[in-house]
Amino acid sequence: VGFSILGIVAAAAIGYVVWANEMKRKKAKYRRLFVERIAKEVELNRRGSVGPSEDELITAFKSVDTSDDGFIEKDELRAFLSNGKIEVDDKDFDALFASMDLKGRGRVNFLDFCAYLGSCDGGGLATEGSGEERVNA
Repeated sequence: VGFSILGIVAAAAIGYVVWANEMKRKKAKYRRLFVERIAKEVELNRRGSVGPSEDELITAFKSVDTSDDGFIEKDELRAFLSNGKIEVDDKDFDALFASMDLKGRGRVNFLDFCAYLGSCDGGGLATEGSGEERVNA
């Protein structure tokens, strides 16, 4: 009986590790696809290893925020990805959106967007309000 329980626990642990690695791989894949789609939208790929400027980030944000309300909603992100021919199933899409929606509000503001792209560490973009006034302008 003890070995049976130990075997079940070991199998569950192995299953969890396999599942966790798969989720990590999928998250990285969809993050890469999203960043590539953003890069195409504002031609950031021409800049090499230099990060995008605040103006380029604002342009990219606005290309997703089609309602122009200063927030990216789920339907806007879904449409943006679909327009770029990126197919994401509902479960993975929800995980992608949740990783962008840092505060769990159901919408992504400019700072969340920059943080997701890894571009909030330069040019003063990490401060509240920086760039956001121009996004909403």
